[in-house]
Amino acid sequence: MNKGESKIGTSGVNKGKREFLKRAGVVAATVAVAPWVAGAACCSGAKKIITAKIRVAKGKEGEFVSAAKEVVAATRREKGNVAYDFLGSQEDGRLFVFVELWKDQTAIEAHFASAHFKAFGEVLGKLAEGKPEIVIYDIAAQKSV
Repeated sequence: MNKGESKIGTSGVNKGKREFLKRAGVVAATVAVAPWVAGAACCSGAKKIITAKIRVAKGKEGEFVSAAKEVVAATRREKGNVAYDFLGSQEDGRLFVFVELWKDQTAIEAHFASAHFKAFGEVLGKLAEGKPEIVIYDIAAQKSV
């Protein structure tokens, strides 16, 4: 297993992290976890988490990954963004999930209004099967799990 990987359901990942991964739509037995999720230390200051699960049309995976990398790079520079990444399912090569940490609702609203997010939305409309499943969570306590 590579550094930053965890197994769901083993003693190597505590219950809180397993639940977070399940809510994020990660269903593979072994998942590569972004370093900020594995360490959780950089999450301080985040008040909101967003997950966006997306199924990409068959044959459009490469185009989606390219567009996703662009929106990730631009979003990470936004004021109020704590972390922003996307993960691909190991069991279904067409299933992806974005996991985002934000300082507050104002930062989220600015992100939704940004030119790069709107452009990604237009591209996504051509690549995705159906609408993304988006969930916004409030972080109740500022402590690591």
